[in-house]
This record gives sequence, structure tokens and C-alpha cells, in this order.
Amino acid sequence: MPALDLFAELTGLLQILEQRGLDYALCGGIALAIHGVPRATQDIDLMGRRADLDALREAARERSSTGGR
Repeated sequence: MPALDLFAELTGLLQILEQRGLDYALCGGIALAIHGVPRATQDIDLMGRRADLDALREAARERSSTGGR
């Protein structure tokens, strides 16, 4: 199984969130890495509005189902 390109996955997911007009905040290790603080991470941590939870989950599922394309 090929290694996951976390930044490519993040870019794809954020494009979907932006297209749908969903508010979010990037947090966790990947947010630190983007700000220049190296940190080993294998996931993407997001915060969003409680009212948008289902839409955020659907966006993540959509990104996952495309296999990163």
C-alpha cells in the first residue's frame, strides 16, 4: 500500500469544504507542520460548527471515496 500524502489529502479535503461553504479550523499536528513546527502526524484534525457535523463527515467520506483523486 503506498504511503499517504497527507498534504495532498488535506488540499483535496479543503477544496471540498470551500466548495460547500463550510467553516472549519485546521488543528493538531498538521496545523503545526504548516506553521513550520515539525511534528509527526498521520491524520488531519479539523474543528467545525456542530450544525455542520453531517456535512463535514460527508465531505471527508467523499474525499476518502475518491482515493485521493
